[in-house]
Amino acid sequence: MITFNPEEVIKSADLNANFAELKEQTDKVASFDGAWQSWTPTYANLTVGNGTVVAKYTQIGKTVHLYWKFTLGSTSSVGAAPTLSLPINQATADARINSTGRVSDASPTSESMAFLRNNTSDASTTRLGYYSTTSVAQNITATSPFTWATNDVIEIAGTYEAA
Repeated sequence: MITFNPEEVIKSADLNANFAELKEQTDKVASFDGAWQSWTPTYANLTVGNGTVVAKYTQIGKTVHLYWKFTLGSTSSVGAAPTLSLPINQATADARINSTGRVSDASPTSESMAFLRNNTSDASTTRLGYYSTTSVAQNITATSPFTWATNDVIEIAGTYEAA
């Protein structure tokens, strides 16, 4: 940034340079607005069917924040170690996603903590995990933490570094 002395005559070229720099900085700040937007994940070992999905994210600089909620319908299914695509690739495939969430069994009513597990071979996807009753991290499967049925929910929010 150019600074001016009170006695100095300001030249238009100096002002133009100052305004150009100011516009550049303003454009950078505007790109960090953090507006949430939807994304449509792709899945492996998970069928949405007539279930509902809310998937949104925001990126601020190299930090991505995401929210994903899946409520199973009568034609939805969960298989072994399901994965979903991320809205923006991670910096590296083995990077951790700082996340927390829940898996909820509608009948009988019960919940466990859920999280996103890194997928060490692919920076564009993540696995779905939960903590067992003995606090051991496990992959979600068709029968764990419970057998999935209509109105069961997986809901997770997380943050990670973008590529």
